[in-house]
Amino acid sequence: GIFDSKYFGGNLVDGYSSQRILKGFQQLAIEDDVILREAKEGDVAKTFEWASNPHVRIYSFNKEAIEFHEHASWFLNKVKNESCYYFIAEKEGDAIGSIRFDVINNSATISYLLDPKFHNQGLGILLLKKGVDFLMVKKIEGIDSIVGFVMPENIASVKAFERLGFIKQIERSSLKFTKSLK
Repeated sequence: GIFDSKYFGGNLVDGYSSQRILKGFQQLAIEDDVILREAKEGDVAKTFEWASNPHVRIYSFNKEAIEFHEHASWFLNKVKNESCYYFIAEKEGDAIGSIRFDVINNSATISYLLDPKFHNQGLGILLLKKGVDFLMVKKIEGIDSIVGFVMPENIASVKAFERLGFIKQIERSSLKFTKSLK
């Protein structure tokens, strides 16, 4: 649960316990406000806005600028691909981010992002948690692990994966996080 020691990163009594517990309660209070819905063709402009935002590009593995037509082609392919589970996260009717699972062989690779307007509110971990919960509940035939790749400097994502019980490995210049569904 949200108050497990793994969520808080180990030692619960270190002088910062009250802040972590308060943050845990705040996240519980907003957890039901964040919903996932399937991405649809009409989301192409919003996802392009996010994908081309400089604050999002900082943590992208591909740093090159993207053109709308390239993004639109890529996006529509993902939405129609049966091996891709693509969701838009909403809070109180506002699109706040996206999470995508690309299934290859027996593994679902996560890609997620949060609109920079919603950074530092504890919503990134909720987005990730809801996506992982979807896969775990859905029990899609053949998926036995979830994998996410994160740049080491993306501290918020590193902490989110760690708090959700993913196992961390160093892989070239990135971190690989794995969660077994077996």
